[in-house]
Amino acid sequence: MSSSKLTAAERQRFARARERGHRYAMRATAVVDARYDATRDRVELTQRNGKVRLVPRRLLPELDGVPAAILRSIAVSPAGDAISWRDVDVNVSVRGLLDRERRSRRVDFSAGAGHTT
Repeated sequence: MSSSKLTAAERQRFARARERGHRYAMRATAVVDARYDATRDRVELTQRNGKVRLVPRRLLPELDGVPAAILRSIAVSPAGDAISWRDVDVNVSVRGLLDRERRSRRVDFSAGAGHTT
């Protein structure tokens, strides 16, 4: 097995990446906790600023048919930018998930009053 030595430039690059990750994890919108609410079939994301975001599970088609016991085993990434269900190898970007959630709430007024798209 060969051992590789890091160059000074690589060490600096890794140090900058760690610092960026630390800053991101400290952002007010970073997710610090996630749980699955089986009664309401939704994922609850708690952000560092205390805000709780509610996301219907239907917006996670990759979890269709997954039992509630597994859905409750959500892991939050150290940076707070992703959630995962390791038992079923599903990883989801928080930003992408919240974008899906926002799009699902848009109201299409051209279809008639109050129709959600």
